Amino acid sequence: MIKNIILVILAVFIFTGCVLTGSSSKTNYNKVDKVNYSFIIPTPKLNDTLKTQYPTQQTVSYGAMKGTLYIKDPVAYEQNNNDKLVVVANFKFVNYLFPKGLNGIIDITSGIRFETKSKKIFFKNLQVRDIKFENFSSSKYITYDPQEIITKLIAKTVLESLSKKYIYNLSQDSKSLGTIESVKVYNSRIFVNLGL
Repeated sequence: MIKNIILVILAVFIFTGCVLTGSSSKTNYNKVDKVNYSFIIPTPKLNDTLKTQYPTQQTVSYGAMKGTLYIKDPVAYEQNNNDKLVVVANFKFVNYLFPKGLNGIIDITSGIRFETKSKKIFFKNLQVRDIKFENFSSSKYITYDPQEIITKLIAKTVLESLSKKYIYNLSQDSKSLGTIESVKVYNSRIFVNLGL
């Protein structure tokens, strides 16, 4: 009799364990509808793309202020705790006040936009953090008003130029891409999330 009771308890225990294990596996399986993974576009690849599109030059004007603006060497770099891209670029502004050129560097932050059809990534909502001039004080004719006009003109032109140039083309990536779920910036790096 005791043997029968032990056998019944053992059978119930084994049967219950199998049922619980089966249910648990089935539930976990049903919760998984698709697999997502992401990869980071390395910052040097962004800079390689920028190198193919710069330097550029453009005739610019604001009222009576006219000149030629050269934009060169834009470089993206990573900055922790900054959910935007960070970019610096050199420029040279040449006009009658600065025949040898007014040189400087502009520091910018930017979000991104992704064009689904072309699979290209562009800068978006660019903002100037700082502009530094090497030789603004070299002209005795420059007062506050012309300096402010030149600064705004340079900032506006550089931002417009950068926003029109793509910074990466995902269609050229060697990875076999599935569906692109999103493209986001985190810690100044671009994360591409894929759904398979």
